[in-house]
Amino acid sequence: MIPTTLHFVIKGELDQKTGGYIYDARIIREMSLLGWHITVHSTSNSKPGEEGRVEEDLGSILSGIEDNEIVILDGLVMGRHPLVLSQHAHRLRMISLLHHPLSKESGLTELEKDRLLHSEKAALASCIGVVTTSDFTSQQLSHMGVSGSIIKTVIPGTDPSPVSIGPHKHFSPRFLCVASVIPRKGLDTLVDALSQILHLDWECICAGSLDRKPGYASDILKKVRDKKLSSRILFTGECSQSTIDKFYHISSIFVLPSMYEGYGMVLTEAATRGLPIISTTAGAIPNTLKSTNAVLVPPGDTQSLAKAMEQALAGESRNSEGFTIRANQAQKHFPDWKSTTKTFEEAIKTLAYNKPRGLADG
Repeated sequence: MIPTTLHFVIKGELDQKTGGYIYDARIIREMSLLGWHITVHSTSNSKPGEEGRVEEDLGSILSGIEDNEIVILDGLVMGRHPLVLSQHAHRLRMISLLHHPLSKESGLTELEKDRLLHSEKAALASCIGVVTTSDFTSQQLSHMGVSGSIIKTVIPGTDPSPVSIGPHKHFSPRFLCVASVIPRKGLDTLVDALSQILHLDWECICAGSLDRKPGYASDILKKVRDKKLSSRILFTGECSQSTIDKFYHISSIFVLPSMYEGYGMVLTEAATRGLPIISTTAGAIPNTLKSTNAVLVPPGDTQSLAKAMEQALAGESRNSEGFTIRANQAQKHFPDWKSTTKTFEEAIKTLAYNKPRGLADG
């Protein structure tokens, strides 16, 4: 019999405003409503170079969990610490929740990518299963040597949301980008592209943390000043969900110029609100948006992004019917959080029967 008790291990606090943490928090909340008893364990949220603190915390957390318990390990805390996991693989039913491989982050050297890839593969070898948030990431794991028999895909859910209305008729068309200001999100490409369409009427809101990669964020803000875009591009920093919801509601076009995405939750949030979408062909994005009419350009291609945004502005309409049609189409395709949670529950129950070290060699 599979117990209905779960231990959920994450890096740092659960209330962080990124797609991965929002997914984790929502699954925890919804699983609790289904009757699961969940204990959330948080390690230190250390900066690069301070992973020793996280490893010490992780070892202490796992040592305090009784034998045979189910432990969900978020990928951010799992992938860098294979030795700690190997010490508990014989007694704990550890399942990785992987949003995307750590080696796919932008801004890494080839040596850093190689080290992360080998570390993550070694850590996965101590897990009895893996839950991913997209078919694309599941395929990536298969290429890493993980047996497909112990991979389960559980894509994020969506909430019922009001259809966007766009900006007031007296305001400029508004681009919205919801993303932490980190290299993988491609904000440098966005700023460069916007600088090429200064002759058009627009404004842009970039909503997301400026603190995760402060050096990169500082460079982006300097680029905005140097290109004299400060009056047209607003970087808000991390916002509450209610503020993000407001931005969705009053924007014209959603843009996400990512260099890689394991799924792209903000894309489905924009789609279900009826916003036209411009994004890239990177990672899972084409699969995530396959049911929409999103315009996708190569990642890092400033010229193509600028052209796509110029064309979107030319076709921009304040007619609410277009928003409604797009929203209705998207809402039929993407699951809600209740069905996502049921799929997650079924995945955990299935994977929990696997024996320790149930991954393929590789």
